[in-house]
Amino acid sequence: MRSSDNSALLPPDHPASHAEQKGGALGFSRYRLLFGAYAVLFIRYCIATFLSSFFTPVATQLGISGSFNGLIFAAYPAGMALTSLVAPQAIQLLGTRLAVVLGLSLTSVFTIAFGLVPDLAAMGGGEIHAQTVQWLFLLCYFVNGLTGALAETACIIMVSNKFEDKLGVIMASIGTVSGVGCMIGPVVGGVLYDIMPDNDAPPPTWAFRVPFLVCGVLPLFLLPPLPLYMPNSYLSFSSKAAPFSSVLSLSVVLGLLSVALSGTFVATLDPTLSYRLSSPPFRLSASWVSLFFMYSSVVYTLISIPVGWLVDRFPGNSRIFKLTTGIGFLCLALTFGLLAPFGLSAWNLPPAYAHGGLERALNNMPCTATAMVLKGFGSAFSNNAVYPDLVIGLPEDNPMLQATISGLWNAAYAAGWALGPLVGGVLYDAFQTQTLCVGKDALSPNCPDTSSPIHALPPPPPGEGPGCSCEWQPANGFDGFGTAISLACVVYAAVLFVAAAFNVRGKNVELLTRLPPPTSEPTVAPLDARRARSADARGADGHAADGTGADALANADARGRK
Repeated sequence: MRSSDNSALLPPDHPASHAEQKGGALGFSRYRLLFGAYAVLFIRYCIATFLSSFFTPVATQLGISGSFNGLIFAAYPAGMALTSLVAPQAIQLLGTRLAVVLGLSLTSVFTIAFGLVPDLAAMGGGEIHAQTVQWLFLLCYFVNGLTGALAETACIIMVSNKFEDKLGVIMASIGTVSGVGCMIGPVVGGVLYDIMPDNDAPPPTWAFRVPFLVCGVLPLFLLPPLPLYMPNSYLSFSSKAAPFSSVLSLSVVLGLLSVALSGTFVATLDPTLSYRLSSPPFRLSASWVSLFFMYSSVVYTLISIPVGWLVDRFPGNSRIFKLTTGIGFLCLALTFGLLAPFGLSAWNLPPAYAHGGLERALNNMPCTATAMVLKGFGSAFSNNAVYPDLVIGLPEDNPMLQATISGLWNAAYAAGWALGPLVGGVLYDAFQTQTLCVGKDALSPNCPDTSSPIHALPPPPPGEGPGCSCEWQPANGFDGFGTAISLACVVYAAVLFVAAAFNVRGKNVELLTRLPPPTSEPTVAPLDARRARSADARGADGHAADGTGADALANADARGRK
């Protein structure tokens, strides 16, 4: 990597790199870069998640289906995934500083544009059509992820190169900061939406605009101090650098698949958790839903650094890394099993709920709260050991190859994050045979208040109800989807445990690149040529067995000179 001040991204064995790792001016500059990257990632993940606490009920009011709602949530990380794949080449062309400026500026523009979509659809005083707004939402969110990912990918590439001496802890800290952003985002969105007086009306309303206007302005505050923390560097690579094809192995494929599946499973909750928490038996508001997202992220934040520290204690140990990742998927299996709640009646099999079975035992707030704690554990364990596993055997003098791995790691997570909401929405619709009342529809006067028998409203007359169930029913969509994801987590955890048992690990690309180049002669020479070379060798070396050849005389002469 070259930079405008003629400095470069150096391999760890370079003297300047050692000085940087020990401290001093260079050490201060890399920590300044680290905290600047933290700020960029925090803002980006706040914006990525703030609408998860209030958008799903709004989408229902606008007539957007659960599947298309999941597609909207998937659009942002889908854009991120596409950009991450080409980010090294884009940064090589633009430089890191311009990449961050473009990413943050366009994040601001398209976040605000998303909040103004209902206003655009209502221009002229006409009725807002679901077909119009849902495609505009999708477009704004996709372009937001597509363009904004330049900023975070540039930060990850720079930080991973500057902190190769403590990669486990640093990548875990990046996950922690991103987790804090995911934690704060839904709270900010839910509170800003709930405090507006028109939050019970369908958009366009100020309750819908304000969260997007506030969050859209935040990235602009990071632009003035940008030269202080982000060097203007450009990726470069040696002509002798190992190609990316030399890195591919079963271990790398499992690592990228782990990141993608972890992101997929966790992100299925973005559009669906509101269905679970704002419907019977909980009937929680957007602010309360945001708190569930928040404290799950708090757990992830508290666990990530210890997991990173644990990973750094076992450098290059692929078996430990895969065991750690597998434990994370087992935690995610428990998460979805408790949230669902787990039960085969969700798939229209024998109705365990009707007989007071497992679903009834798990369908309560303590189990749901425990599930969100396990979600934080599962996210930390299933993610933070993957990147150190991916870079095992990479050559230290190939920043372009390392940048490619960073981009693929980010792309895999973003792809999973993109696929998750879509999978969640599709599975929710596929398993839904009972419709529960959601959001405002689950509250009185639409549904009777069953929490207080004294003040409870009488049930509505037959045929005049809200068109949804005011009581929890199995096969409501969420329980079937949650059960399916729980079983998928168990299966993939078993795959990782098998890989750990057989010690599946990446190639030692650094060793391969140091091997001498092959000669121009064929590996297997014709028989006559081999006989000729054998005769020449006997003529030159004499009787090798008794040590009287030219090599032995030369060695004796050398010993005499010593």
